[in-house]
Amino acid sequence: ATSYKGMDIIDASVPLSPSLLGTFQYNGPYLHGVTVNNGFAYIITTTTRPNTTLCIVSVHDPQSPTLFTTLDLPCVGRATSIAMHGTTVYYSCSGSFGIIDIENSSSPSPQL
Repeated sequence: ATSYKGMDIIDASVPLSPSLLGTFQYNGPYLHGVTVNNGFAYIITTTTRPNTTLCIVSVHDPQSPTLFTTLDLPCVGRATSIAMHGTTVYYSCSGSFGIIDIENSSSPSPQL
């Protein structure tokens, strides 16, 4: 995440000369964490109220990332981190945590 509402996609294949491939701007909550797997970026967001959302962004074309789907999450407190293992996304908030099955990326399913 590059700022409160954006994410840059960087090509770091040449570590001494990274280059910007694309940028994703989100007109919603603040972006707090991101993990990437199989052409999708999974981003955890929070508004100031706090409402937490999982945004799934297609990065198959890194020069033109697009919002694929979103899922409102039952979160206590502000989103703090996100991680992934296989088809499971793990997220934490300042007062809770959750697990999401993303085997079907177009219809993610909260497990907790």
